[in-house]
Amino acid sequence: MGKGFQGAVMRALGAKEHLATVITVEQISSAVIRISFVSDTLLYPDGEKPSAWVRAWFPDVEGGSKQSQRGYTLMDPDPATGCFSVCFLVHEPAGPASSWAQHAQPGDELVVQRMGGDGWELDDPQPAGYLVCGDVAAWPGIRSILQGAPVGVPIRAFIEYTHDDDRQLDLPARPEIDLTVTWVPGRTDGRALVDALGDADYRGWKSWVAAESKATRLVKSKLSGEHGHNKGTMHAQAYWIAGRAMGKHADAADLANAAEAETAAVALEADPAFAAGPLPTAPAVADESVLRPARPAFILSGFIALILAALAVVPLVLFAELAQRLVDGADRQSLVGLAVTGLLVMVIGAVLSALLITVLHFYDQHFAAALRRKVLAKFTRLPLGWFLGRRPAEVRTLAQDDIGALHYLVTHAVVDLVTAVITPLVIIGYLFSVNWTLALVLLIPVVIYVVMIMQMAAGDRPRLTRMLQWNAVLPGEAERYIGAQPVSRVFGDGATVDLPGEVRAMSDFLKDWQHVTIDRKSILLQLNRPMTSMVIVALAGTALIVVGWTPAGAIFPFLILGTSFGDRLIAASYAANGLREGTAATASLDLLLTTPELAQVSEPAARTPGVGPAAVRFTDVSFGYTAGRTVLDGFSLDLPAGGTTAVVGPSGAGKSTVAALATRLWDPDTGSVTLDGVDLRCYREDELRKQIAVVLQDVQLVRGTIAENIALGRPDATRAAIVEAARTAHIAEVIEALPDGYDTHIERDSLSGGQRQRLAIARAILGDPRLVVLDEATAAADPDSEWEVRQGLSRLLAGRTVLVIAHRLHTVAHADLIVVLDEGRIAESGTRDQLLAAGGLFARLHDRAMEALA
Repeated sequence: MGKGFQGAVMRALGAKEHLATVITVEQISSAVIRISFVSDTLLYPDGEKPSAWVRAWFPDVEGGSKQSQRGYTLMDPDPATGCFSVCFLVHEPAGPASSWAQHAQPGDELVVQRMGGDGWELDDPQPAGYLVCGDVAAWPGIRSILQGAPVGVPIRAFIEYTHDDDRQLDLPARPEIDLTVTWVPGRTDGRALVDALGDADYRGWKSWVAAESKATRLVKSKLSGEHGHNKGTMHAQAYWIAGRAMGKHADAADLANAAEAETAAVALEADPAFAAGPLPTAPAVADESVLRPARPAFILSGFIALILAALAVVPLVLFAELAQRLVDGADRQSLVGLAVTGLLVMVIGAVLSALLITVLHFYDQHFAAALRRKVLAKFTRLPLGWFLGRRPAEVRTLAQDDIGALHYLVTHAVVDLVTAVITPLVIIGYLFSVNWTLALVLLIPVVIYVVMIMQMAAGDRPRLTRMLQWNAVLPGEAERYIGAQPVSRVFGDGATVDLPGEVRAMSDFLKDWQHVTIDRKSILLQLNRPMTSMVIVALAGTALIVVGWTPAGAIFPFLILGTSFGDRLIAASYAANGLREGTAATASLDLLLTTPELAQVSEPAARTPGVGPAAVRFTDVSFGYTAGRTVLDGFSLDLPAGGTTAVVGPSGAGKSTVAALATRLWDPDTGSVTLDGVDLRCYREDELRKQIAVVLQDVQLVRGTIAENIALGRPDATRAAIVEAARTAHIAEVIEALPDGYDTHIERDSLSGGQRQRLAIARAILGDPRLVVLDEATAAADPDSEWEVRQGLSRLLAGRTVLVIAHRLHTVAHADLIVVLDEGRIAESGTRDQLLAAGGLFARLHDRAMEALA
């Protein structure tokens, strides 16, 4: 356990050493060794919670006497027999644990420690679902959670793997639970797990996250920022840190003696279990953190603040000394000298403090401007599909609100925290030098305050967890409640979300909580008030003066400095709160800045747009929006130049993904998409957009005039060209009937669906594209305007390569080539007549469509 002070502290916290003997050794995959142990003293008699873990000591790889400590999850613990298993990852270079596991034999012994790894509890009442994320190192913990998972609650598990046979690691076979497991291929950027979560809604769920530190931090940021998770609904613990050795060291002989003593004493204990709080997790390494450039400023400002905090106490000390000398009858010159010195120090401290804050504000402006430029530059490199999945308010929050939220963190937090900690320490140190007895008396209310706070925290932990769960769930339920008002008005609140009932329950809960704790809170409020400290100092000081233990003048420093001592200690907690608030914005920005960007060559060539219809080819393309979930797999397709290619298939087959890749809303994971034989990634963005037009079901209009909306892709277009494009798209009559014609200002819903569709066609015609991508372009048109839309499309598509994403099969009856997708692969292709004659998937889809129309 370690000698001296460290060992004494750990024993005081409840740490105990146990001997565990190896029973069997089994290599269950290329990178995982499972070793079974037996120990008479290690396991809790009442059983272990899911993901419970222990810390074991392993011998030095180089053969020294020091041993290294590592933590491992218990697998299949059996308190009746004392048997359990531990899985070790095999890696190179091998660390102490990995090296020991590769050479372990039955009969070998390990010293194992219990402290803080008591495991994770499932909620009662149950949440909306359970989300479990981790890598192969966390597989034993995930396995134990799934073994105890309740029936009737959805469970989603995401496991990052490195080796192909990692996916063969067993998971509980429980068909009665609603379980979905996704194995996610590992990535060096740490984003495999967070990207695998995708856009699913996990509000109201409970989550367990344990992986490499960076991966854990990113998943935690996403769940807290986008899904409202907090400490009451999320357990996040870094299992390891890439590139860093972990663990503590101890002497081997010391460990053996501690374990033998623990084994001998176990028979005398009725219950060997102990209650210990969770150990602090290792801090995450954030190489891409937005605060990394500010670290030098943090360190320098913290050092200066330390000096200023100590300097701020000096005038108080001098004034206390002045009061003592005044009582003792000192001469006037001495008193004036002390007073002037105190005032000078006070002025100097105030000026330096103001200068420090001013400099930090100037630095914050520079830091925020640089960060805002970095974020905006990041936006220009993100896939366009990233924006389609987000509301404008979310993007604005990242670009504006989150950066603004860092102001306190950069400018004030470090200074406030250092001041709040150092000032009371300097004060109490000085007071101890004046009179240690009275200084101890002054600490009495502080000690009582700390003890009562700890007792309240222990008693309120279940209540606080419940409150945090409400904080995580209610915002999402309020959003769903408002969105489902049409249903609620017909079927009642209980048919959707009983938000009023939840709010009433929370209000009653808070009232009961306040009634239970109001007495203690009243006492705590009084303990650290200046008046309380003054009364204690006056009474204790008078008693000490009467008995002759202290001179009368010694009470003045305590009356001047000691009365605000408690308040200064409490101020430290407020500074810490400011730090925590700033880290939330930091996490969101870190998550953004690590988002994968569109791949691009270092200097894309400026290419002259070709002439005539484009030649587009998909070559062995695989793609998934989230890690571990492939949408297209080995997809290859040639779009005939100047022809119309329609992509059809069941829902979820990957039709819209083909369009997204053809227009470079996303890049393929593997394979390539080429235009005229050149990979899309080799084009400059502006040149690529000039050659492609997209007409979607839901046309996006920008706030501005109709003319500006039509000329969106060609802002330099003349009014004559805009009018001609509108006439070709059969929208000119509608525009000219408006009061201001082409200068009429419009917004998102200013026009009908068919009118917006024709305006989008006019926009595309004006751009003169070589490739046109249609995603069911007539779906939003009413029957009266569908003819006009089709007439506009016929003008747009003439002489161009066309890719049509069709959901209604009759709209692509005359396509030159129909490609039928099924689960991300081409099931069949041909003309409409050929596919109907083949009697395959297209024929079945066609028959269903005809039945629906009938």
